[in-house]
Amino acid sequence: TIDNKSAYQVYFAQNSSTNYPLFTGVIYIDMESLSILGADFEVTPKHIAKVTSNYLHKRSWMYRIKPIQIKYSVRYKEFNHKYYISHVRGDLDFRYRKRRNLFYNPFHLFFELMVSQPSSENVEKFNPKETTTTNSIFFDTSYEYDQEFWSGFNYISPEQSVFDALNQINAKIEKITHKE
Repeated sequence: TIDNKSAYQVYFAQNSSTNYPLFTGVIYIDMESLSILGADFEVTPKHIAKVTSNYLHKRSWMYRIKPIQIKYSVRYKEFNHKYYISHVRGDLDFRYRKRRNLFYNPFHLFFELMVSQPSSENVEKFNPKETTTTNSIFFDTSYEYDQEFWSGFNYISPEQSVFDALNQINAKIEKITHKE
């Protein structure tokens, strides 16, 4: 079951005769509506070494970096009779070592996105000047940060304690429900 819905689990794996890296994982499909509820997948472990350049665009010559495991999880939820993305998480595990050092060190990176109330009203395409390419490095990109951009949304900044952020979000929800 996924989100209290019975689901089919469809497993998929890379064909053994394919020599370039693809994904292995499982897709969850709602038994009643046949809608996709989510997927858990990873780069096929046998070919993980071949994806290094896909994930590391700019490397220091002083370090050797190897991907160990790259996993993703995606979930969808029904909202107003349509399924929308509700949760995305990526877990990337690497090993790195400084040149001339003997041992590797682990490095874990994750990213996460949660959507609680999707809306398709007043949706506009981004202005090309406001977008960036998928392989651009944020550290090298010049941009102006807009302090007010997230003001109307619930978000948790990386520096903030998760518990403090959840308390603030709950306080906002209580204000909204008491007004109605």
